[in-house]
Amino acid sequence: MTVPPRESPKTATTTRERATESSSSSSSSSTSPLRPSDRPPYLNNPDAVADVRVDVYAPNHERDAQIEAAVREICPDMFRGDGDGDGDDAAGGPRYRTVRRLRVLTTHVRVADDAESLASSLDAEALAVVLFHKLHAAASTDGLGEARTASRNWLLSALMCCYRNAERTEELRRERAERGVDPDALLDDSRGGGSGFYPSDRLLDVPGGTLSDRDVLLAQGHERLCSLPLLAFSMLCCDALREGERGGTYRPSADARCAAAANMGNMSPGALARCIAPRMELWSCPLTRKDASEASAAEGEGGARGGGGGAAAALTVDSASGPLVDSIEMSMTAVREAVQDHADNGRGEGEGGDGLVLLLDSPRQIMLYDCRDLASAASNLGEIPPPAGVGGGGTGIDAGDAEVNETLRSVIAETVRSYRATPPVRYALKANEGGRGIAAGGGYGVPPLSHINDAMVEDAGVPDEEGRTTLRYDEWCDGIAGLIHDEIRAGATG
Repeated sequence: MTVPPRESPKTATTTRERATESSSSSSSSSTSPLRPSDRPPYLNNPDAVADVRVDVYAPNHERDAQIEAAVREICPDMFRGDGDGDGDDAAGGPRYRTVRRLRVLTTHVRVADDAESLASSLDAEALAVVLFHKLHAAASTDGLGEARTASRNWLLSALMCCYRNAERTEELRRERAERGVDPDALLDDSRGGGSGFYPSDRLLDVPGGTLSDRDVLLAQGHERLCSLPLLAFSMLCCDALREGERGGTYRPSADARCAAAANMGNMSPGALARCIAPRMELWSCPLTRKDASEASAAEGEGGARGGGGGAAAALTVDSASGPLVDSIEMSMTAVREAVQDHADNGRGEGEGGDGLVLLLDSPRQIMLYDCRDLASAASNLGEIPPPAGVGGGGTGIDAGDAEVNETLRSVIAETVRSYRATPPVRYALKANEGGRGIAAGGGYGVPPLSHINDAMVEDAGVPDEEGRTTLRYDEWCDGIAGLIHDEIRAGATG
């Protein structure tokens, strides 16, 4: 007896079944444009409307078509024809269309009681983004000269407002003191803490100040606004707004300038701030050697990799718990003075900057630089690859190449993670006698000292208003302070 084969559960439907399904779907098309198999899964959710709103934000055109069909099913009254007289267009199309919206952030902020409390809440990194877009728009519309003018006028307005507000704040403090009220109570209430307002550092002709008149006019006595002059100057020195040098080495093409502007325009506030003004820290990191067996083994591995890096691999880096200087002025003179000062005080191991390293943090690259090259003209420096786990921009990484103290290792790793596009990590540390000189560029082609010089924004120059003379940062600030001083004296006599 022959047993007929059983049909598979996955057997395709017959022609009659398909016809029945087609007729049933066509009969119900007037009420539901989607067949059960085509219904999006979120329609089975009681909160279907909320789910539809979430899907609207997704950049998926196929999903958008499904969403419109789903909305038609959920809210049929929104898609009635023109016969109802409810505002449909002449062709009988829908009255409402799906529009994609993106909510970045919703927050509540208090209204400032005065300009002093407003300035005290300033975020310099966020301000850098706003200022860059402002200057780039001016340069794109009217040229780079207009960007210089806009930067100067903006800075003059901000610094004058800071000084006038300091005068007003001091007047209020005196009035409250005459009435027997704590003069700083108003400032404490508006800021939610200590006022930090010192008239001698904010106003001219007030005894007891520690700042020069120039620094007072440049708002160096204000905790938040003191960075505005350097911010405005650094913005004019960036690749997107910096003018080409006649007969110099910096002569960018229009494409290169546009590429720099597009790149900077997409940076986060923290990355943009470090792009125009790189972060520099001075660390005490005495360079020591491993024991003989580890050193010889590391030298052998380095020789196998080639390139004379074996002896450099035998170096270890020991670090203090934190940086010696967490903020250095961006001029080569200031860096050399900081290195020499800590070397003379015995904070570095040895003499001539031995044991001091400079951490340079910028979107271009992260570098740990041996300060002996800054303290001595003739130095025997080479490069070693970075330690494992912190990146290296394509260089070979081995756990035995460089041993960095855990504190400094974590700082570098955290710095790397702060960027969306990871910059290369470069270690320029001392090698043994006969190692590669750092001035020759090692295996990178560009000497590390050149990158250090590029980060010295205060040593750069911008044209004056007439475009005839190049002004350094100090000279540029002198001109700004002079204009503010003239305005203050004119207001006092007027």
